[in-house]
Amino acid sequence: MLVRVSVPGVSAPVIEEKITRRLEQTLTGTVGVSSIESVTESGGAVIDLQLKHRRDIESAQQDTAVRLDRAKSFWPASWSHQLFPLWTHRPLRRNLS
Repeated sequence: MLVRVSVPGVSAPVIEEKITRRLEQTLTGTVGVSSIESVTESGGAVIDLQLKHRRDIESAQQDTAVRLDRAKSFWPASWSHQLFPLWTHRPLRRNLS
């Protein structure tokens, strides 16, 4: 699953410090998530939550949505920002040979 953060006009180091790291901490412990990776750049960040095999995607989405809602409290009020949970998953690749 991906979470995209859009904060136009804000530098990557500021987003990393004030948002990305805090979101990673907030999302750590989400049931069924095996790892979290992120990429931060000027104007935004993308956080990739890798799900454990056989994890119910709907339960993971609900848990993530609750955690993201809690995370809004640490966002600087003066920033115009948006948080987009992207409910995607990658299909398993199978070797058909």
